[in-house]
Parts: sequence; structure tokens; C-alpha cells
Amino acid sequence: MEFGHGQFVVNGKKVLAHRYSYERHYGPIPKELEIDHICRNPMCVAPGHLEAVTHAVNVQRGNAAEATRARFAKRSM
Repeated sequence: MEFGHGQFVVNGKKVLAHRYSYERHYGPIPKELEIDHICRNPMCVAPGHLEAVTHAVNVQRGNAAEATRARFAKRSM
């Protein structure tokens, strides 16, 4: 895992699962954007929980109070 994100190999190349899911549902990720987990769960690959945003927005959201609470909440898998 890379920073808690799921990953797997496709054609010999390591792929982050959330990025793969986003691209399969919405198309290519613009170079200047990264994928934010709206649900704050880095293992989540649900397309409705993923949004392409700037790094600044992703960091801002990650530092928000609800994101902090989500990181410490019990996760069910």
C-alpha cells in the first residue's frame, strides 16, 4: 500500500486503485489534478467518492475537522 491506498499491477505496472477506478468511470485525470477521496477513506474506490481536484484543495480538505475525525474513526472492511 502507498499511503493507505490500494494498488495492483496491470501489464507489469503498479497502479493505484482509486486512480484506476476514477479513470475507468470518468476518463483521464488531468495532469495538474489529483484524486481526492470525498469520504476521506484512502482505501475507497467508489467512483462517487472520488473527485479530481488541485493539490491545494486536496490538502485543504484533508486538514478539515471532519477529515481529521474520519481518519480516527473505526473502519469496517
